[in-house]
Amino acid sequence: DNGRVTAKMTWADQSFNFPPPVISRLGGEADLSTVVTRSSTDPNQAPLHVRYRVIDGAPAVLTSVAGAGTSSSFTGDGGKEADILTGVDGKAAVRVVQPNPTVGTTRIAVEVVKPDASGTGQGTVVGRQETTVEWTSPRLSLDVKAPANAGIGRETPITVVLANEGKADSKPATIRATLPEGAEFVGSEPTAK
Repeated sequence: DNGRVTAKMTWADQSFNFPPPVISRLGGEADLSTVVTRSSTDPNQAPLHVRYRVIDGAPAVLTSVAGAGTSSSFTGDGGKEADILTGVDGKAAVRVVQPNPTVGTTRIAVEVVKPDASGTGQGTVVGRQETTVEWTSPRLSLDVKAPANAGIGRETPITVVLANEGKADSKPATIRATLPEGAEFVGSEPTAK
């Protein structure tokens, strides 16, 4: 009506720490945790719920986090939405799993919901934010530096560098080198096994 905008303000006695963006291994899993801190210590105050919802991006599903100390329910098509009751520590955690490895980013909506006073209905959203899980893989590169010529009977330094240029951590790796005939291994730093 004539350029008017109506905004609904919801006042709450809580603060929220939403999960930051996460980088996870391709085809793996990532844990997201929202922490709700209340300024009131009223024991009759109903616990809040945190609703996680996969919005779009690389396909992923939501599952419960073992030992999180909270109760959860999963709705939506194929684990796309989860409603987690905050625990006594104020945490509500969910695990994001990528069943089929796909490079990309999954967008997830996070909403803190105050239960309806009557105990029915959807409740009131008192906090909202988005986060992401970026699915990537390690990118290992091997670089060997050795002189073009080596003197007979002299030690020759050779540098071997294994680097991960990707955003995801790699599993431990072992480098094996075969010495040419007539060459003898003298030592290495760190010590070779």
